[in-house]
Amino acid sequence: MPESQAQTETRAKSGDLQLVIEVDAQRYRVGENPSFKISFRNSGKGNLLLNGGELLGNGAEIWSTIKCEFQAAAGQRLPLSLGWGVPGVAGRIYFLGVPLRAGSAYTVSVTPKDYYVGKSERLAAGIYELACTYTGVQSSYRDSTQLTRCWEGLGTSNTARVEVIDANR
Repeated sequence: MPESQAQTETRAKSGDLQLVIEVDAQRYRVGENPSFKISFRNSGKGNLLLNGGELLGNGAEIWSTIKCEFQAAAGQRLPLSLGWGVPGVAGRIYFLGVPLRAGSAYTVSVTPKDYYVGKSERLAAGIYELACTYTGVQSSYRDSTQLTRCWEGLGTSNTARVEVIDANR
């Protein structure tokens, strides 16, 4: 194993990766689902390689390592089904690797067309908390002869608050 690869692996601690959620607006009307950003921040001293999921041969990205959910004020959890407009998977699949140099960040923008909420397509009026988790694992699509090992661990985001108001308000 090259020395630079060994240094990357030993320096990467679970606290080096931070997930930050930012909603584009604090208030939406019924019928509008929130847009938000998920930022991965490397606060460590070493470079990291994140496994984002899969990259399809046509360039579509499947961020299968991210899980997000809304939680209603009554405690009901509404998981998001993230799709990023990928109707089906066919053809060649590649590793969706995200290199993060020490001190850098990578942001993924999520729009309402990129996800579904539970079994419905829209949020009802109410106050919701949005949180995401990233599960860092090795990818079977990563070429281990060319790329360093992926960061492994669980990254949990902050909680962003969103209010959905009645359309007549």
